[in-house]
Amino acid sequence: MYLHGRGVDSKWRCHPRASQKHVRKIGIVSVLQSSTGRFKYRTAMETMECYALRHDYSYVVLNAVDYRNECSHKDVSFQRHCIVARILDSFDWILFVDADIGVVNENGNLEQYLDPNKDIIFYDRFFNYEVMAGSYLVKRSAFSKRFLHGWADYEFSLPESFHGRDNGALHMWMTKQLPGSDVKKCEELWNASSDYDSLSHYTVCCRELLRNATFPNIRVLEKGRAWARDGWLTNSHWNPDIDFMFHARKEADKRNYKAEHIGQLAGPQYYQWFDTLKTPVFLNECKNSEQSRLSNTVSSLEGVTSMEPRSTPGCAENQHSSSSKQHEATSRLWVSAGGSTIGIEIVNPSP
Repeated sequence: MYLHGRGVDSKWRCHPRASQKHVRKIGIVSVLQSSTGRFKYRTAMETMECYALRHDYSYVVLNAVDYRNECSHKDVSFQRHCIVARILDSFDWILFVDADIGVVNENGNLEQYLDPNKDIIFYDRFFNYEVMAGSYLVKRSAFSKRFLHGWADYEFSLPESFHGRDNGALHMWMTKQLPGSDVKKCEELWNASSDYDSLSHYTVCCRELLRNATFPNIRVLEKGRAWARDGWLTNSHWNPDIDFMFHARKEADKRNYKAEHIGQLAGPQYYQWFDTLKTPVFLNECKNSEQSRLSNTVSSLEGVTSMEPRSTPGCAENQHSSSSKQHEATSRLWVSAGGSTIGIEIVNPSP
């Protein structure tokens, strides 16, 4: 069974499950604004679609405007969570991904991250204290729908400040799931936020409330334990044993790959990235499981398992200190360079 429905270019880009390899019905879903074309995320979306084809998952790209009646939110960053809740009954699990998240390791196992005892699985971002709002796994359940709709509807309760859109709202919405939680101080910080630095004070405040909390329905994977991270952290290099998907791969930020980039882990911060695909993605060939379609020239980054977030002042004396207790471990970086291999000694933080 597969979906018929609405989406970008008046159709869903959705593929039938060619075989019964999976016990669960899993969809990989992105939501675009009507004014946003796939060309802005071409590499990321083609690699995601190729991965879905290769592993017999449904890949669904939705046009937000088609859901304006069911999900009347003005900001698509909120509307998309409402849309995911609306289509959740069509799947057992949905992996929601920002359109700029692409696959770098086609052998990544999506299903290893599923937890049958949880309804929603988030993950911590590497370089700060945020819970990532742009990708999560969500199971078909009444709780999931309530949570997603409540998160989406936070658009109508935002402070008149630099609020961080759906990411800022996610942290407050999560804290309000805790019985008896005192969110007054965090709300004050949120109301006063004026830029990313001051917003981070609010984020840390919420994480302090969440740090020792136990959610029966929600899991937040620790840094380096999830399916995606920001690729700029290691200058587009990835570890085949750990890495799976990279975030922040917009076409406008893509730079031409050069041989001298091999082994250089320090690169432009936040956005710029370079594409290391051996060949362009040909979707009609992605189902050929005998041949690699997403293998990268710059591939291996062994030993990178976590990264310490930058220090951020917060609302409590002990600011997420457990996340800062890192131990350094020396590891080897192996990088393929046109058929030859080089080894570089590096020092990386590990848990």
